[in-house]
Amino acid sequence: MWHGRRAYRCPDCFSAGFSCRDCLVLKHSNLPLHRIQQWEGNFFIETSLFDLGASYQLGHDIDDTCLLPSDYIDLVLFDTSGVHAVRVTFCFCNPNGAQSCNRRVQLLRARWFPASWSHPGTAFTFRLLDFLHKLQTRSKINLYDFHASLASITNSAGLRPPMYRYNELALVLRIWVYLRQARRGGGSHISGGFEALALGSLAVECPTCPNPGKNLVSPQVDSWLNTLYLSMDTNFKLKQKDRGFSDPPLSNRLSFMVPNGNLQEHLAHCSVKKLTTEINTCGSNFNAVSQAYTKNARGYTVTGVGAVDCARHGFKRPNGIVDLQKGERYSNMDFALLSTLIPSLNAGISQVLISYDIGCQWHKNIQNRINAYAAFPPLQLSGLEYWRVVVPKFHISGHGAECQALFNLSYTKWAGRMDGERIESGWAQSTSMATWTRESGPNARRNILDDHWNAFNWLKLLGLRTSLEKNLRRSLAWSRSQREVANLVSQSYSPETVDVWRKMRDEFDLDQSKPNPYKEVENRTTMKQLKLALLKEEAAELTEHGPSPHKVSAGAFFDKAIMIENRRRTLAAREKAKITTARANAEAQGLRNLLSKDLLELRKSQQIYMPGLGPLPEGEDELDESIKLQLPSELSEDERAAWCLPGIPSLEFCFRYAQADNSLSQIRRLRRLLQNVQDQNAKHPSQTQQSISRSKGIFDGLASRVRRAAKQYRHSRWAMMALDPSEQLSPAWKDRFRELEDADLRGPGRESYEKSEGKFQPSWIWMVPQSAGNASNDGTRGTHLNNATPVVNSMRVHWSKCQARAERYEEEVALTVEEMGRTLRYFEWKKSQWLSLQSCREQTDSPPPVDIQRGLHAYACRQAHIYEVLITSFVGLWRKLLVPHNLGSEWLHLIPIVVDPLSLGPSRGHSQQTAKPGLVPASDPSNQPDCPPPSFLATPPSFLSTPPGADMGIDPPVEEDDDGGIDSDGIDDADDDDDYVSDEWEGSDFED
Repeated sequence: MWHGRRAYRCPDCFSAGFSCRDCLVLKHSNLPLHRIQQWEGNFFIETSLFDLGASYQLGHDIDDTCLLPSDYIDLVLFDTSGVHAVRVTFCFCNPNGAQSCNRRVQLLRARWFPASWSHPGTAFTFRLLDFLHKLQTRSKINLYDFHASLASITNSAGLRPPMYRYNELALVLRIWVYLRQARRGGGSHISGGFEALALGSLAVECPTCPNPGKNLVSPQVDSWLNTLYLSMDTNFKLKQKDRGFSDPPLSNRLSFMVPNGNLQEHLAHCSVKKLTTEINTCGSNFNAVSQAYTKNARGYTVTGVGAVDCARHGFKRPNGIVDLQKGERYSNMDFALLSTLIPSLNAGISQVLISYDIGCQWHKNIQNRINAYAAFPPLQLSGLEYWRVVVPKFHISGHGAECQALFNLSYTKWAGRMDGERIESGWAQSTSMATWTRESGPNARRNILDDHWNAFNWLKLLGLRTSLEKNLRRSLAWSRSQREVANLVSQSYSPETVDVWRKMRDEFDLDQSKPNPYKEVENRTTMKQLKLALLKEEAAELTEHGPSPHKVSAGAFFDKAIMIENRRRTLAAREKAKITTARANAEAQGLRNLLSKDLLELRKSQQIYMPGLGPLPEGEDELDESIKLQLPSELSEDERAAWCLPGIPSLEFCFRYAQADNSLSQIRRLRRLLQNVQDQNAKHPSQTQQSISRSKGIFDGLASRVRRAAKQYRHSRWAMMALDPSEQLSPAWKDRFRELEDADLRGPGRESYEKSEGKFQPSWIWMVPQSAGNASNDGTRGTHLNNATPVVNSMRVHWSKCQARAERYEEEVALTVEEMGRTLRYFEWKKSQWLSLQSCREQTDSPPPVDIQRGLHAYACRQAHIYEVLITSFVGLWRKLLVPHNLGSEWLHLIPIVVDPLSLGPSRGHSQQTAKPGLVPASDPSNQPDCPPPSFLATPPSFLSTPPGADMGIDPPVEEDDDGGIDSDGIDDADDDDDYVSDEWEGSDFED
């Protein structure tokens, strides 16, 4: 059909059939951005609708005819499909008022953003700008590479002259981003326009942070649950070169970066007052303070940024980010902190916890510095109900022992399971912008960073739905587990001891100048003294014996049997050590002789209480040391009944019970001594080979004795299992004396391979309740407590840490539930705010045109709908966890049960008739649809029955994104449905 004629096709159309020139132009009378291919006989070449003579009329619908068109104007139009040349005519017949004759307005209503207001020759489609914005906020691609990619799509072979519009694209994108930010902040709806926006009003806030008037109920302001958790840190990658010029600011002071003019005045004041000098007195190995005087700032006006974030969820704080001129100076960081903190304090927050990697040094003179700052009103930190500075958990290991005990989040009351390191993970995305923001102008750089942090915060906000649920589920399980451990550990000590330790912890929580229960006291015992004490104990163990009485009681009989077993283990340990000196051999032989005599005496006593064994052979006065003792536990049940007197097996069980209890006490005591040796070696590492060998000998000796005590315990438990397998003699003795594995021989603190303090669980040997007889052996009764021996200190620290772990998880549960409630209250507040802005500008002295009012009303309702959907989605997931555990009942019952739109199928539930969610009772008659038409739409005109924008010559919007109306780039999809254009910038909306 087309053979022999010049044929064309459009690969962008659904049907890429061949057409002649006239038919193709007619088909594309409303599709100016389709790419056209022309058949040249053997192959296709690229052409365009512009080359085919197509032209497009602006300012009218498709079927309307312009009575007064302008001359043809050729535009260079950038779109996601590439760079296009488009021939257009503007309308001057004034069908919709004087403003419709404005070329800029006609281009904007065609969804093309002009690069120039008066005589536009280049424009960028809304689709391109929206795509580029989303791409930048997620992939951090720089603008130059994106512009080059667009050019490559259109002219990859270089067959056409290049269309370089990089500067125009940079300018338009910056304006586009600012308009989106200002519109989301309500700048289009308030009477004063963008200039009337409040400080930090364009920043996406953290909905979980306590914010009186937004998500905080007044009677609860004084609760510890409403503590404001902040985190401070710096990023030295986000530098800026000295470009030698200053570009005009757009959103200065409105988002995250502090007002630059105020900052410069503050720094000049600090320089005059000499407030920039800090002396590092901390023993940490961090360079944050020492880098304050770094000299590598040549050629840079900014060497990095300092930030104040929400410490619990990592949100950037409004007006909480400051540029650094020369390292991490306190004057810069204080300015960022006070800029974002004082508004919260003025709103009613009185409890603050700050996490800072050099907080141990930074907090010392903070009050004196605040008093000297002229940029802020007077602030007395002592007037706050709660003020605490801590060091993040990862960084705390780099500080000294004093800091680790005093500034540790794991031991800080009301800190929950916060780690203080969320701000570090947030730098990962920001750092990827460093290579191109450092080349930008000063204010352009600030605008770019503000926009990316807004997108970052929005993604964080959407992620709260699952992150809070997962955190609560995890915390509930760990809080139960750690509380059980803490209770068992408390039961293993005397009530008097626990009361003393608890009082010490309570005093420290109120006043950190009190003795620290988490700090180990310096062990003053020298290695020589410790070695001498161990040798004395071993000598007493080897030589302990005496003549047995001729007539022994049953108790003495079993006591002798247990003593023989212990001597056998001692002899076996010495033989395993393979010490072959003459003295060692003599001592071993003497021990064998004593063991042989004891065995003979035991056999004679055994004839009395176990007559079924039979008499000893006549004339036998010596027994083999390895002979089987044949105690009741070594016999079968039938043999015990036939050979033993009544009550003898039960008596052995009592002895074995006491022996197991004593063995556990011995294991715990030896493990504490081992820990003290390890701590001393860590604090005072050996310098000579002699001292290293001496330390290793002591350590190996203690470890050997631990293994021996463990073997004794296992034998005792084996005997108890043989004597009372059904727990009739002593109920639940198996729960007290568990099977001892080698992995259980650890503690009392964490081992080097156990990284997490919060999830650490001690071995069960530290949770066995001690009997009165063994308590003194562990050093928790009598004078041992008052003497504050190293063993007692170690036990106190171990108990305190177990209690702290349980309390932190319990606090985390309470905090997470409270944050869930605050999040929903914040969404409800945002929803009500947007509903109140629907008709705000109608009531002014000079209301905008009707079409602008329609756009304002639609946009406000759309924003309110987004937060309505968020409430439904969040509570739909959270309710499944909260209700079974009876949590959040004080606010959960206010929210009706509705279908979660994010859990539906592809239709997203648009046909579902569900109740409108909100923080009002479901039966409340006020729970009605929230977007009534404004006064000028009391009788809705016909345009409401047509797709939005149809009356303006704008294509109907496509259906929503797959994410249910919420963009993943940190920007909501409220920009996609409503379009209104005005000569006033503050009343404009330029998005899909």
